[in-house]
Amino acid sequence: MLVSYQWLKQWVNLDVNPDRLGENLTSAGLEVSSIEQLLQLDARIIVGEIVDYWIHPLKSSLTICMVNVGRKKPISIISGAKNIQKGMKVAVALPGAVISNGNRIRKQTIYETISDGMLCGGDEIALDDGVDGILRLDDSAELGVSINCHLDIDDTILDIDLTPDRGDCLSILGIAREVAVICSAPMIEVPRSRLHASSSKQVNIEVVANEQCPRYLGRVIENIDPRRRTPDWMKEFLRRSGLRTINPIVDVTNFVMLELGQPLHAFDFRLVAEDIIVRYPRPREQLTLLDGTKLVLRPQTLVIANKTRPIGLAGIMGGQKSGVTTKTETIFLEAAYFTPHVIRRGTSEYGLQTDASYRFERGVDPEQQRRALNRASNLLIEICGGKPGPITEKKNASYIPKKKQIFLTRNRLDRILGTSVPSKIVNRTLNGLNMPPVKNSKGWKVTPPQYRFDLVAEHDLIEEIARVHGFDNLQSRSPRIVASPKKSSEKTLSQDTLTDYLINRDFNEVITYSFVNSKLQRRLGFTKHIVELKNPIASNMDVMRQSLWPGLLEALGNNYRRQFRRIRLYETGHVFLFEKNKFKEEKRIGGVVTGASERQRWDEKTSHIDFFDVKGIVEGLLALDGRNLIYNFQPTSIPSLHPGQSAEIRFNDKLIGFVGTLSPNIQKYLEIEDRIHLFEINLNSLSTRNVPSYRSISRFPSVTRDLSILVKQEHPAGELEQAIRKTAGDLMTSISLFDVYVGEGVKKTHKSLSFSLTFQSSSRNLTDKEVEAIFNRIVTTLKKMGADLRPG
Repeated sequence: MLVSYQWLKQWVNLDVNPDRLGENLTSAGLEVSSIEQLLQLDARIIVGEIVDYWIHPLKSSLTICMVNVGRKKPISIISGAKNIQKGMKVAVALPGAVISNGNRIRKQTIYETISDGMLCGGDEIALDDGVDGILRLDDSAELGVSINCHLDIDDTILDIDLTPDRGDCLSILGIAREVAVICSAPMIEVPRSRLHASSSKQVNIEVVANEQCPRYLGRVIENIDPRRRTPDWMKEFLRRSGLRTINPIVDVTNFVMLELGQPLHAFDFRLVAEDIIVRYPRPREQLTLLDGTKLVLRPQTLVIANKTRPIGLAGIMGGQKSGVTTKTETIFLEAAYFTPHVIRRGTSEYGLQTDASYRFERGVDPEQQRRALNRASNLLIEICGGKPGPITEKKNASYIPKKKQIFLTRNRLDRILGTSVPSKIVNRTLNGLNMPPVKNSKGWKVTPPQYRFDLVAEHDLIEEIARVHGFDNLQSRSPRIVASPKKSSEKTLSQDTLTDYLINRDFNEVITYSFVNSKLQRRLGFTKHIVELKNPIASNMDVMRQSLWPGLLEALGNNYRRQFRRIRLYETGHVFLFEKNKFKEEKRIGGVVTGASERQRWDEKTSHIDFFDVKGIVEGLLALDGRNLIYNFQPTSIPSLHPGQSAEIRFNDKLIGFVGTLSPNIQKYLEIEDRIHLFEINLNSLSTRNVPSYRSISRFPSVTRDLSILVKQEHPAGELEQAIRKTAGDLMTSISLFDVYVGEGVKKTHKSLSFSLTFQSSSRNLTDKEVEAIFNRIVTTLKKMGADLRPG
């Protein structure tokens, strides 16, 4: 926000220079990004008045003007401007003056006539007013006075970067409040003039959306003179605040918005039709805005309407047909309080951002509307004349925000700040912030003012005391650290162990947003228990993630589009679910893989990584806890993974994760040609591990038997392996699947699996009879599961 130092001094009695003021504001949390001194004009550019003029006898496109510059006799100046009028006050550059483009004005003869200077246009003295011709000054401007003095150009502009929670500082009044308490400077009492109605004309107001617009005020002002000009002092303050002048009515509403922080809007009364309704749009209603934008209004957009149609987008922009023009003589001036979320929704839906919406969506003072309306009315009548009608107000007190009392305790204040701030300073700070405290034995009871939307809890008050008192004034001390060894159980499996395993296999860690694209998440099959965001920061980040996969896939896609082909990414983070009317978070570890299985080598051609490679990586990850024997991989049918190349991971029959190849349809949607493989595991299931225990090496020989069986194609080998382990007991020391065969001699619906089984005892030699008995039990168990011994 651009703040004029001279304007600020009209509100607070300052005795610090702009540079020091900028430092104080920045230290207090209102960062001043730049301080710029306005460039002074040449002192020989002064106020003059055209007392007479005529067409140049030798050049019809030029005009000879007699200009009174406060001397005994007028001077003669030749100009090519088309807007010259008798009695017009103008900016005159006398001989020797340097204008904004660097040219020096000289006394010269033009077509046999002497010109003693130049009549300046706005752009020639860096005061562009958008008028093609010479700059017109106020009729009250004193002749012969420098333009610097007339426009009070000895000013400094502070550019303040405000955080989104400080909407109360989006005005000169708001900054003045801060300056007063930070610099211990008294506020200047600006009189709040009340305007008595001299007209009986008024508008009927109906508010249908009471919750979204709990307060709406307006008044009619008739017999306005549309030919009047905005005074120079107001034009200058608007220009220094970054706004251009349009016409007196619009300029006044903009000026009051900058001064008090309350956006206003003026409607041409002829198009209001004596009725104002604040409502939601009807089906298929349309509105053309002041800037020419045509909108088809959406159901949740708040509009200002007359009896027949919308005439403005509430809190954002007025309609084109109801805007004031140079022919407007009667206006309806509105001031309202709109809830921030309804304006924020409107600006987001239509991609619109205006000075008014910028303030409304951050919160305006709900008690400021009448003051702003009276201030604007007084300025309008002072500039344009007119007869004001009575103020009409619709108010629903139950929806107007009410500030709750906050209890600030001395113990917490001292503990958070690390030092004791004297009670005198606490009281002075809170009083200066317009929230008089009530002292008690434990601290203070404080009620924040209505305009401070950011003060809701005790820690907010502590922050206010710290920043106003000055962080530099808080006693600093070294933190007290008690060194003690961190105790960790041997059974704890740290997250670092898991991530180190992946890093050693060429994985790179990524950190992605918890907000993801709902379209991609739904394509991945996550359609239940969705946590939607009411106010997403972007349209493609509208839901909380239910899986790490959406973020990982987007990160993979970004790298793939930058010509990387061997990509291995992993992430640890929380996913968010909504189950049984409660929000639930789970911490998970996940990864995506594509490209070659090994790094490129000169002596060997590398193959592409496949499902079994990734499954092996996951098995190694699970094996870190020493319980790999009880993890089970079973076929799954989730839509995001390729059927036949995917598995769900279970631990004691509890689902803890997935691994598989991305579905071809989703791969096509992501526009990635190479196969993508993914995995994701609940980290809570990998938080503990089996502690290794000593076991002597058996000095007795082992016995190895091979087992070949026939099972149906869809029967997972892992399930059979688990059954064999369970049946064989402790005497079987190892099992490995060494062959999978389909083809000649095996039914098309079946496959052949061959296992190698090793038996060994630590206390004796195993007899053939013992091994045979165990082997037969295994065969019996497998037959019950639908398997048969393979003949031969």
